[in-house]
Order: sequence, then C-alpha cells, then structure tokens
Amino acid sequence: MTPKQRELVEMIERLTVDGVSPTFDQLREALNLASKAPLHAMIHRLVAKGVLTIEAGKRRSLVVRQIVAEEVPFDQMARAVMALPPEKRTLADVRAALVDAFARGQA
Repeated sequence: MTPKQRELVEMIERLTVDGVSPTFDQLREALNLASKAPLHAMIHRLVAKGVLTIEAGKRRSLVVRQIVAEEVPFDQMARAVMALPPEKRTLADVRAALVDAFARGQA
C-alpha cells in the first residue's frame, strides 16, 4: 500500500461515525486533493486489493476490512514483519505491514 493509500484508510477509519463512512468530498478535502478522480482511483485499487469494501447500491458505505492473520500466508507475514526495523515494530506499524502483505497477496 502506498503512503497516500494508507493515509486514506486511516482517514476513513477516523471519520466513520456510527457505521456511516465519510463522503468523497470530506475525504478529498482531508487529503488535500484538487479533485475526486485520484480519490476514486485509490478507493477502487484498495477495493480490488481487498482492503476496503463498498456496499453495492448504498451511499457512504466504505468499510475498512479488518484483516485477520489467517488471511495472510505465514511466510509472507513473517517477511513483512521482519522487514520492519526494530523501532518500527509497534502494533500500528505491524498492522500496516500485514495489511500491505495481504494487499500484495490479493493483487
């Protein structure tokens, strides 16, 4: 996942209230994008990778999938975690590495 995609995922998690995801305009503004086109592209890439889901026919239904460890092959998970420098092996960084590993495995 690119840094901008990771920022988008974190923004969706932060701005989702009571199961209602933020609007594309809210995300565009929060990410300082000039238009919605790059936002649409990022969202659709993340949906294709399995990181996000969109409920068909429903507005404001972006959901960040909670990746479970069983979805990432152990060898891929181990490589992702070991690639992190020791000082970056915090829970948030390990989670991001696992999401990246999952996304690479699904691409």
